[in-house]
Amino acid sequence: MIKNFLRNRSLEGFLTRFLGIFIIDFFMIKTIASKSFINFLVSLEYHFSLSLERKELMLFYDLFAGSFRIYIMIISLALFLWLFKQKKILKKYFYIYLIWLNFKFVLAILFLIVGLWNPTANALNYLVTGCLTWLINVLIFANYYWLIDQENQKMFLQDKTAEINFLFSPTSSGLSRYQNWLPTFFDYLFLAFNTSISFSQSNAEYLTKKGRILTMIQSVIALVINVIIIARAVSLIGTKPNL
Repeated sequence: MIKNFLRNRSLEGFLTRFLGIFIIDFFMIKTIASKSFINFLVSLEYHFSLSLERKELMLFYDLFAGSFRIYIMIISLALFLWLFKQKKILKKYFYIYLIWLNFKFVLAILFLIVGLWNPTANALNYLVTGCLTWLINVLIFANYYWLIDQENQKMFLQDKTAEINFLFSPTSSGLSRYQNWLPTFFDYLFLAFNTSISFSQSNAEYLTKKGRILTMIQSVIALVINVIIIARAVSLIGTKPNL
């Protein structure tokens, strides 16, 4: 009975992907963003001799980043849409949530960059944070790619004139064993991973403007993380922070 209930409301993995990105937001992005904002304030105070009310500013930032009540509302609405099988609305809701999440993530990266030049900067903490930030970037854009393309791939399997955003190598290989092949979330994760590692085309061709724009944004974010955050963290190794 429970299996039938869950099967009827699977909605092609939308809720699973949503819950995954929600967990990343609540446990990783929120934590990194809060710490980055504190270091950002420390940098401002140190370099510009300012006296800031950190508690008031942190309350404002927490309101923007998402209080516990806001997170409860986000997940409750997603569960409500899943329960009543509102696939189209859930998909749009997922889009909006990803855009809001990406905005918070980019803002956290900017705070993290400024915070690298605060007098208490610790090499190990920033190196771990930089690697986690790189991983979050991969996971966020893997969900973007899956969201914009997975339904198109199913239509393309039935109708070769249907538009797809990414042409994966098994699809274009022409081999009979891949005649009915469909990409899974892992294929989009692999695409996002390669984009962050090599900043170039991996095992998929980018066929649409939407797909190219998303990969460009991901590459720019990954480049900033690698060149500024991780490189600065490595340069701090062996130096003692001013406590």
